[in-house]
Amino acid sequence: MADAPVNVERTSSGRLRPVCEFCGRRGRAVVSDESGRVGILDLSRGWSVAPYPLAHVHADGSTGDLFTCPACDARLMRGEALRARQGVVRRLT
Repeated sequence: MADAPVNVERTSSGRLRPVCEFCGRRGRAVVSDESGRVGILDLSRGWSVAPYPLAHVHADGSTGDLFTCPACDARLMRGEALRARQGVVRRLT
């Protein structure tokens, strides 16, 4: 399925780009760690990750970790409720 949502995109050079679960923004491409994941220390400033097992399938069909970009994280911190790709509305409490 080419249109299935993804949490990371693989570049032509084999690096991984995190994809925000709320707005779809793409982060800086990084070299994956030994397990094939984007390491928390490799994320650009402001990006956050909710770790999941690589094989975990989310409601939208995506797998693995969920990422949040700095802009969406700031909106969550201000108390806004954001709709994730899975259709779930998330808010920090």
